[in-house]
Amino acid sequence: MLLLDGCFVVEFIQEYYATEEKEEQDQEEEEENNDSIINLEWMKKQVCQDMVLLENKLPFFVLTILHDMTKHHKEVSFLYMVRKTLLDTFPKEKFIPPSKIHNFNTERFNHLVHVIHMFCRPSDNHDECCKITFCDNVLQLTKSKETPKVLGLWDCYHIPSVTELYDTGVRFIRIGYVQEKKEDKTTLFDIKFEKGLMKIPCFTIEDTMETFMRNLIAYEQHSSKVDVYPFFSNYAHIMTQLIGSHRDVKFLHKEKIILKDIGDDK
Repeated sequence: MLLLDGCFVVEFIQEYYATEEKEEQDQEEEEENNDSIINLEWMKKQVCQDMVLLENKLPFFVLTILHDMTKHHKEVSFLYMVRKTLLDTFPKEKFIPPSKIHNFNTERFNHLVHVIHMFCRPSDNHDECCKITFCDNVLQLTKSKETPKVLGLWDCYHIPSVTELYDTGVRFIRIGYVQEKKEDKTTLFDIKFEKGLMKIPCFTIEDTMETFMRNLIAYEQHSSKVDVYPFFSNYAHIMTQLIGSHRDVKFLHKEKIILKDIGDDK
């Protein structure tokens, strides 16, 4: 069963990558292929979601071996294919640039969830993550290597909601883009507060968001790897306090920090 599932995942990623590359390069319409395992658009997104569920994880070395056995001579690396396949599937995630993938040793990865977590890490080797500072130095929080991975530190503080901060004179601006741009170095975790101005990376709320966040948070909280920092756990903790009601959602939507029309703000 492991081998069968692995073959499906590898073939799906290879086929997805090949299809996307042809579309981007505006090549001639591809001929119908009855052997294709991707027949419908909704199928692509659903399979991508299922592949990164923590309970469905397959050993990454198995996927790598299967890819090496079936790849073409001049085909790009499997990690590059994984990045391309998953990049547009999940909400507002800035994966590391393709140029940095060559620095990764595939033997270090346990499974696809581990790979995605590594792809989403801040690209400039921050020793600090999810830093948020409130005006007049009332509160300074820095998650660093020396700080325990548990969230007890964050629980000691109450972070006011977006509307509460706005009522006290705090201004909000969005930073970054949803679509990947070479000049945009913003990550989801770059929430900054300086001199009465809070900068929050824009994001979309889609069907895939809850599944994506829950799996990455669960991976962080149960991982024994020392290099797995709780980026997503800290981000979720901060955003849960900033967004306490539908009024906060409505405000962020108005400021174009939440970009997609999500219907009822509640």
